[in-house]
Amino acid sequence: DGRVHKVVQWIGNNGESQSILLDVFDVTPGEPIQAMEISKEHKALYVASDHRIKQIDLVMCSRRYDNCLRCVHDPYCGWDKDTNTCKPYEPG
Repeated sequence: DGRVHKVVQWIGNNGESQSILLDVFDVTPGEPIQAMEISKEHKALYVASDHRIKQIDLVMCSRRYDNCLRCVHDPYCGWDKDTNTCKPYEPG
């Protein structure tokens, strides 16, 4: 159906796998997705149908999340307490 589901998965304290649906992208409406590829270099997901190729940015923190709880579930994002905004995660 042309949708991509962004899911985060981790191993919980009990040793079992847990996951949360973060977002759903309507990438190729009405067209089946034929292939997907993640580019670590460009931090993007490339999605191909029979008629098009689309690029989805993996880091879209402030554009998609407006609260701390949703923001911190995304492994690419972190919550800035000073500005109350979701920003790309930077270690350190």
